[in-house]
Amino acid sequence: MDSAQNIIGVLLSVFIQAIDSNGTELDQRGSYTHELVFRIQNLEDFIKYTEPKEGEKVPEVDYLLVSTLVSISISTVRGIVFSRTQGTSLGSVILPIVDPKKFLEPVNILNEEK
Repeated sequence: MDSAQNIIGVLLSVFIQAIDSNGTELDQRGSYTHELVFRIQNLEDFIKYTEPKEGEKVPEVDYLLVSTLVSISISTVRGIVFSRTQGTSLGSVILPIVDPKKFLEPVNILNEEK
């Protein structure tokens, strides 16, 4: 994150394991890691700094902003993985639709919804 330049990134890793129709794992597997970088106008408005130790500032990013960026990232990576696995031994992998809240476990998120 570079709040001075209004830039924030999301790093998303996907691990794929092929299974047969009985649910048995096969030898085919893959992994993809993508960093998606976003420029957010007024990013500083979505960040609060805490000081858990004297002299140590920790940024906490607004929950709704993070949730939105994670949702966009998941959708983008879903398309990338689908296109990159076509014609491979994995076939055309379609990532499931997931709730972005499941990715939001870190401590440094403000306004966390329960």
